[in-house]
Parts: sequence; structure tokens; C-alpha cells
Amino acid sequence: AVLCDILTGKEVCSEGTLFLNEEVVPVHRIPVIESIVQITGRSALLDNMSVADNIFHLRKHGKWQIFTHHKMHERLAETHLKEFGLNIRPGTPVYKLSVLEKAMVEMVKAYILGGRIILLYDIINNRTREELLRLNTFFELMKCRGVSFVMSGYQIENLRICADRILIMSRGRVL
Repeated sequence: AVLCDILTGKEVCSEGTLFLNEEVVPVHRIPVIESIVQITGRSALLDNMSVADNIFHLRKHGKWQIFTHHKMHERLAETHLKEFGLNIRPGTPVYKLSVLEKAMVEMVKAYILGGRIILLYDIINNRTREELLRLNTFFELMKCRGVSFVMSGYQIENLRICADRILIMSRGRVL
């Protein structure tokens, strides 16, 4: 969680190094990267709004404000949801989605807003094998479009299903 906060600029670190694009970057010089998005097990979507409205409602991201026409919301949302293999109707209220579906909608929203590195905290823990396989298929479709994931989890079997590489750390040290 601390690494996620450092990468998204929420936390400052005073020592150590980080590899970014396979080059060592001292932690006191980490650029806050606009394309990094953090998604946690607690959804940031608004339950009383539809999936389409959550994806495309007026919001500020980085330096730009993005506006869209309401008539286009559902068509664009449907296109993007299908692009990533999600069988979710854009008009569905968010409160009717499962926790996993909410997380995947957040990832689609992050992708649309330019997120290319998605930090996942507490998303893959306590999932069924079917959910993990569905999530892995989703990850593969997003990876084909240039999105990378950094996952934090404690269930090694779940990480093996969803991750290309696993790094085990404790107290900031690789074990």
C-alpha cells in the first residue's frame, strides 16, 4: 500500500531506489506520473449512478477537464465494456454490480482517462477460481492495449493465476 501511495504521489519517501522503465530512479526524485492509477477493494464509483454515468460524468483528470454528451455515454460505455469482455449494461446502477465488476469498471474508466499503469490493492484476495480466471482474461485484454498492472495481495495461489511475475516483499525488502 505504501508503494502505491508513493507512486501516485500521495506519500513521500526519503530513502531507497525505484526502477522505472528499467532505470534506477532515486525515490526523492520520483515523478508523479499522470498515467498511474490506484484502485482498491473499496469502490470509488457512485452507487446511485449508472455504469455509463460513472465512467463519463464530468470530472477533472490531471490538467484537463473532460466533457461528453449524455447521449453518447451509453454507446461509448457499451463499446469500451465490450472491448474488455465485460457483459455489463451501461445503464445498470452501480449498486447492482459485484465488487469485482465494480473494480473492472473502475479499470475501464482509468484506461479511458489515460491510465496505463494500474495499481491494484486488495482486489484479487478472497476470490473464487472462476472470478480469478475472468479477471485474468480481463487483464490480458487490457495488457494488449498497453496497460500494466501492479498487484498487492497475500494469497499466492491467486497471484499465480493473475500475475506474470511475483515479487515477495516484507517491510520494504525483497524476500
